[in-house]
Amino acid sequence: MTRTKTRRFGITLRIALLAWSITVVTVSVFVTVIIPEQKRTFLENLESKAAGVAVSVRDVVTGAVVNEDYSTLVDHCLQIVKEDRSLEYLVITKNSGESWIHEKSSWRSGQLPKEWHPEARASSSAIGVVPEFNRRVFHYSQPFDYSGIQWGWIHVGLSLQSYDRSVATVCRRTGILALVCILLSLLGSGIYARFLVRPLRTLQSVVGRIARGDLSARAVIHTGDEVELLADSFNSMAGSLLQRDQMLEQRVSERTRELQEQVAAKEKARTELAEAQQDLLVASREAGMAEVATGVLHNVGNVLNSVNVSTTLIREKLRRSEVSSLGRLGVLLQQHQADLGSYLTTDPKGRLVPGFIIQLAERLGHEHAALQAEQDQLARNVEHIKEIVAMQQSYAQVSGFLEQVSIAKLLDDALQMNTAGLTRHGITIIRQYSDAPPLTVDKHQVLQILVNLVHNAKYALDACQSPEKRLTAGLGMNGNDCVKVTVADNGIGIPPENLTRIFSHGFTTRKGGHGFGLHSGANAAKEMGGQLTAHSEGLGRGATFTLELPITSRKAKK
Repeated sequence: MTRTKTRRFGITLRIALLAWSITVVTVSVFVTVIIPEQKRTFLENLESKAAGVAVSVRDVVTGAVVNEDYSTLVDHCLQIVKEDRSLEYLVITKNSGESWIHEKSSWRSGQLPKEWHPEARASSSAIGVVPEFNRRVFHYSQPFDYSGIQWGWIHVGLSLQSYDRSVATVCRRTGILALVCILLSLLGSGIYARFLVRPLRTLQSVVGRIARGDLSARAVIHTGDEVELLADSFNSMAGSLLQRDQMLEQRVSERTRELQEQVAAKEKARTELAEAQQDLLVASREAGMAEVATGVLHNVGNVLNSVNVSTTLIREKLRRSEVSSLGRLGVLLQQHQADLGSYLTTDPKGRLVPGFIIQLAERLGHEHAALQAEQDQLARNVEHIKEIVAMQQSYAQVSGFLEQVSIAKLLDDALQMNTAGLTRHGITIIRQYSDAPPLTVDKHQVLQILVNLVHNAKYALDACQSPEKRLTAGLGMNGNDCVKVTVADNGIGIPPENLTRIFSHGFTTRKGGHGFGLHSGANAAKEMGGQLTAHSEGLGRGATFTLELPITSRKAKK
């Protein structure tokens, strides 16, 4: 399968971009370093000039302080401000706040705030807007001391026009130089990258020819570096591929002949397999018929157990019947037929006959009622056998046919088929039905599973010693598309080691059992897309069998 590759930047462009990026980073570092350094130099020049002005004013201030003649100070400061274009103002401030403020066109005296005569006696400078003059300047402050006396401060304000022009010029020239360097590096990087990648493009072309099947293609590269070594290794690989291709063609020819022979053998085997499958189909149908017959015998056998019990009780009651006593009484009366009246009134034994007859009549009445009850039970069992056979015949007629059926009715039919045995063993049936939709299933298979579960529950309850024997039949939904049927009992239970074995073919723990019912039921549930599971807390704790079936069976979906 050919994989679609998303092509990104080519190697030529990536190499060029890498080299150009290095140049851009280098120039950027240079620009970020040189411009602040130039600004720092310009500020140092401004501070030096301001300090020179302050020194020149200091001598005049000293004379004014000694002579207390401040007019000379004012004249000198105005002259300095007017002669120097870069000088914006000169301010002489005493520690008391009294100040002489000199600008280019005038001067004035007044009281300035604390910022103009701070307590810290150290020179300082900064660029900013001075509120008293409402303009942006370079402001320099220098303390003035006379004969050890802290007299005041000298403030110098310089214009920033020259500073701003110098900074702008440096930024412009530096930017132009950086742009030229970047453009030249971009051009040089592209040329160098194309030169470096040219041998790789030659090798790529040869690879494409080999990929298209031309194994004789070779790469001719003489660069004297690793690329040339790569080309030589590639040429050796191409030669090996050409040799292996020739060997492979020979092997393919041989393998093709072998495959043709194998295909002929498989065709023969397929024909034989079809015949075997037909034979298996016939055998499967016969096994299905035997399974149906086994189910009928299995269910009828449950009722025949009750029939056998009833006939045994009738035979035992007839054997012990009081009818024989009636025959002996008849012989005795026949012997005294001539003097029957005196015998019954005067003879000691004869006087007992009327009482005996009354007692015998009562016993025969009880005996008749018991026999009548057993006869009724026997008739019901025989009728039940007829119902089972009729029901099995109705289900057998549609075996394998999918139709919508009521799972509640199927569960009731299964309980009906085992009614005789359940009643005889004193088992109480509890129905816990919830609403469930009809199922599209083979109702014969479902009924067979349910009948076997009820039958097994009956034997489990019969084997336990519990005074209250209960069989609980449950019906409900398990999710939105699955119906769950449960058959639970409080019988002898199932040991943990047998829970995984009870569905194996031939496994049984009941004497006379054949291990057929649960195995076939589990297989049938699986074929319909459901499952049959068992749960028990252990011996003496009862057991619960759960049949889960989809609303639409797997066969219907197919």
